[in-house]
Amino acid sequence: YCWGSCVYGNCVPGSTSTAQSHPKKIDDAFLPEKGMEIVTSASTYFTTVALTSDGDIITWGSLEFMKTNQDPTVGKHKLYTLNKIEKIPSLCRRRIVQLSAGASHFLALNAGGTVYSWGEANYGKLGHSDEISIKKPKIIKELKWLKIYATFVACGDDHSVVVGYMINNDNSKSYKEKVVLTFGKWDERLGL
Repeated sequence: YCWGSCVYGNCVPGSTSTAQSHPKKIDDAFLPEKGMEIVTSASTYFTTVALTSDGDIITWGSLEFMKTNQDPTVGKHKLYTLNKIEKIPSLCRRRIVQLSAGASHFLALNAGGTVYSWGEANYGKLGHSDEISIKKPKIIKELKWLKIYATFVACGDDHSVVVGYMINNDNSKSYKEKVVLTFGKWDERLGL
């Protein structure tokens, strides 16, 4: 069931309404496969993603990432909006266990402690050491370099949080140190 603003198509797929005030069931006709069961979902201002019981990640809404104060048209061209729900192939069968959404970006965590991010990258909130927005999920390699095994992810409007363990190997001695990592807009929201 979905409700809320439908301006960008991220509420009820195929809806021509600008808002859905009451919960409305997603019609099977919009799903990539009939009878898909949604386990969890997350939504930005523009796009919604959901995890299915088969481990697939599906999405609907606008495929554009831009500031929320902009008009829903870009110049004379309307935003490209999905009229049906589609799979995100790069995340299907990746054993995703958690999704989180900020205003314009997503984090996905898999059962192996790997974190994927995509969306608008301002302030470095995607964790890729740059501010290049991306439309397809990408592994946050910096976490692997730091030997972080993630157990929980969360998104704010302009920042991200990863909770997990730092795995250290020291001459056959292994230990885990609990860590909280934050990245994105540099102010009180990062807790630094």
